[in-house]
Amino acid sequence: MNQAQIVLTLILLQQGLAVFAWWGAARLLRVSRVSALHWAAASAVITLTLVLYALIGLVPGVLAHGLSNAVVPLAFVLLRRGVQRFVRLRYTDLEHQALVLVSAVVIAAGWQAGAPESLPILVATAVPAWCLLRMAAESHAPLQAEFGTSAARVFGSAIGLLGLLFALRFVAGLAWPELAARPVGVDTPLNTLLVMSFMVIGLMLQMVLGLLVVMRLAQRLSHLSRHDSLTGLPNRRVMQDAITTARLRHLRRGTPYALLAVDVDHFKRVNDEHGHAVGDEALVHVARALRESLRSDDCVARMGGEEFCALLGDCDRDEALAHAERLRGAVAATPLRLADGRPLRLTVSVGVALAADAVEPRALLEQADGALYAAKHAGRNRVVLHAA
Repeated sequence: MNQAQIVLTLILLQQGLAVFAWWGAARLLRVSRVSALHWAAASAVITLTLVLYALIGLVPGVLAHGLSNAVVPLAFVLLRRGVQRFVRLRYTDLEHQALVLVSAVVIAAGWQAGAPESLPILVATAVPAWCLLRMAAESHAPLQAEFGTSAARVFGSAIGLLGLLFALRFVAGLAWPELAARPVGVDTPLNTLLVMSFMVIGLMLQMVLGLLVVMRLAQRLSHLSRHDSLTGLPNRRVMQDAITTARLRHLRRGTPYALLAVDVDHFKRVNDEHGHAVGDEALVHVARALRESLRSDDCVARMGGEEFCALLGDCDRDEALAHAERLRGAVAATPLRLADGRPLRLTVSVGVALAADAVEPRALLEQADGALYAAKHAGRNRVVLHAA
């Protein structure tokens, strides 16, 4: 076994492990499931290609050599399709089908016509180069938007280097087929360098894909730790941080702000009469009404149970009361439609607290809660301003 064949064996083991790793991520961890299944399938196809190549001399050449090169494009189409799903790009399936079909037809026709050995190698080099370079270009913007410039560059570098390696071999194979378009298992210095580069960059690519999946998982866990799972609104922790930030801005610049404490009226009755499933729908309905009735830069959070909170930045007394009244009216004017079509009228009580230099976040929350209690005591479905 020569050096090139030893490295090919290592690549086979590498890709075989990748099959089980991505399959496990998809089936057991359910992490980026569709993308992981695509990448598992791509690694499986590459593994099959290397197994077929290893059988040259033991099975007919058309099966070992021709088929091994013919299925290579499928592996890189699957790889690209998985990345497209991961970064939420539209599939380019017509292009993929054309690449796989044309590659298979050219290789089969060349084999029947007695074309030189370099033809299937050139085809199996050109398609990966195309897929990889296209993948690097199209995925940069969405990766940059989600993970930042550094992560996008690392991924683009791994994909781009591998694509350039295939492209350089294709160009060299056209110019010097006797030197650069020979089967990779043939023991030549160029082939040894090529397969070692394929192994290193391929391993880098698998690691980068794994890192992107882990980064997305970490982002989702962070989001879950700071958002309410039912309504999707930020939770108490986020609201407390937002109040602290607003207070610091107020101390530095004098920017006014206000806090609204919002509670769904008679929510226990909703649960008792209609069930907890309808109660959950009511909370989601109210959360949507609150979010839509306020400005895009206002922070709306679910504080627990049927209680919500809204932080209004750059807002004085009159503006705070106007926003609170619009919020209350929006909930009252949009009843929840039950499964049988009946409307369920919901109302909220709102307590308003205005910020002052000496008011700590906890004290501001207590003031808003006190005003909310006063609104409940006064008959509900109303807005009450905290009395300084």
